[in-house]
Amino acid sequence: MPGTAASVRALAALPVAPRERGTDFCRAAFGPDTWPDLDGNGCSARQDTLRRQARTVRLGVIRSHSTGCHEVLGGTWIDAYTGAVLTGANMKDPRTAGTIQIDHVVSLFDAWVSGARTWPPAKRVQFANDTSVHELYAVAAQTNFDKSYRSVESWQPAPAARCRVARAVVEVKTAYGLSVTAGERDALASMLHTC
Repeated sequence: MPGTAASVRALAALPVAPRERGTDFCRAAFGPDTWPDLDGNGCSARQDTLRRQARTVRLGVIRSHSTGCHEVLGGTWIDAYTGAVLTGANMKDPRTAGTIQIDHVVSLFDAWVSGARTWPPAKRVQFANDTSVHELYAVAAQTNFDKSYRSVESWQPAPAARCRVARAVVEVKTAYGLSVTAGERDALASMLHTC
């Protein structure tokens, strides 16, 4: 992830614009919500994110899935926004798996109203599943619901996470050419001052 000084420069270079209307937003415009495997490594974007961010992890190949992916069977994570320890003893149990969700640091709605509306469908699918930038984070289900579609001017993580989250938002918005509102720019600048 870019350092603080690089993030400050990148933030200054982002286009500032009011959000476009969001009444036509549709989650399906960003492709399936089943986490495809866009990088072709046999594992879904969700599996890649869980594996990358796990503090401890137990992996296994599920033969019936026929992907060869060493899937996450259990483990522990640190909620990227609150710092809480998340434990998933059996991640193949839907109830357990549902308590640890993958959040888009730049929400799909925020992306839509700051430029993604005009993208071709393939670019929106890439954005929603991109593991090459710091867009996807393992968080508690309640944290994901609390953040929802909002951006940093109306929702912020715990103080200890603000620097990292601001750097991630700037990285993602820069990589995809998305705009920020004046309020979002000011909130990101304030968060970067905590670094």
